[in-house]
Amino acid sequence: MLPGQAPPPAPGARQPFPGWAVALFVIIALCAIAGFAAFVLPLFILGGIVSSIESIAPSPGVDRAAEVRTGVRNMRNIQMGIETWRADNARGTYPPEAVVTPERLGKYVDPWPVNPYAGGPMQPGGGPGNYDYVRLPGGEGYTLTGYGGDGAPVAAAGANAPATLPAP
Repeated sequence: MLPGQAPPPAPGARQPFPGWAVALFVIIALCAIAGFAAFVLPLFILGGIVSSIESIAPSPGVDRAAEVRTGVRNMRNIQMGIETWRADNARGTYPPEAVVTPERLGKYVDPWPVNPYAGGPMQPGGGPGNYDYVRLPGGEGYTLTGYGGDGAPVAAAGANAPATLPAP
């Protein structure tokens, strides 16, 4: 053994991992990360940009199925608010038409559904992206209809009343 040199390891002792192998492992790992960043990451970024553009400027050909799904989801939210209002109401009747508005029923429906065509809250009275609520005589039932971008009904709900829609 030379002066300043480490003593040889004892027989059967664990040998340290060679430095060149550690360097090779680090280089391979860096290449894998660089390959991921160069090839896979741009696909995620591009996909995010494309989906953002589609959500900002939808294609002119409106997907009727998506429109119906949105209408049904919005109608369910308003319907839940109507049912909750009825449960809180001492008389047990459904709310009058004047109550089923974003301002008056909004405490039961949070957040209030957004009109996908006008950008503001859905409003009573029909028209693209809005809804109609009609309480049956005596407050024992109601009909709730949501409208699509062309003003045609896309979703209907009700209690003690038939809810029908034309075929899409």
